[in-house]
Amino acid sequence: MLQLASGKAAASKELKAISRWQQMPVSGLRLDVSCRTQPGETLCVCGSDFALGNWDQSSALRLRTTPEDYPVWSANVALPAAGSEFKFFTSKPQQSVEEGEESSGPSMTWEPLGWNRTWPINGLRGGCLVEATYGESGIKVTTLGGNINSGPESS
Repeated sequence: MLQLASGKAAASKELKAISRWQQMPVSGLRLDVSCRTQPGETLCVCGSDFALGNWDQSSALRLRTTPEDYPVWSANVALPAAGSEFKFFTSKPQQSVEEGEESSGPSMTWEPLGWNRTWPINGLRGGCLVEATYGESGIKVTTLGGNINSGPESS
């Protein structure tokens, strides 16, 4: 019985991997970021490339998650320029304001890294998967031909 259960777990993991590849964009990339958020928060990515908002948080790309995928947040992204910088942040919607108080707008918190991340300088091809963990250095790039890992010095 234990073997059957582990077989089901392996099959479920394989189906999830197939599903991720079916969701891959043809011309851009899929970004998957592991991030534990508080209720009401959204994970966003902002950067120097136009596709990432040109460092304007109001134009940042908002990632999405589902109860089944959480804590992984995802988005399909147009290919950013090789070597362009980016960073993740969490955003909370604006809180209701009492009469007479000033609105401070939505609150946001940059990920706790002392530097910006960088897209691989050798560029990325359409249809790849980029994986990261909020607040941790490095990214993992998976293409149909295999993995490309970017360590702390290039992320």
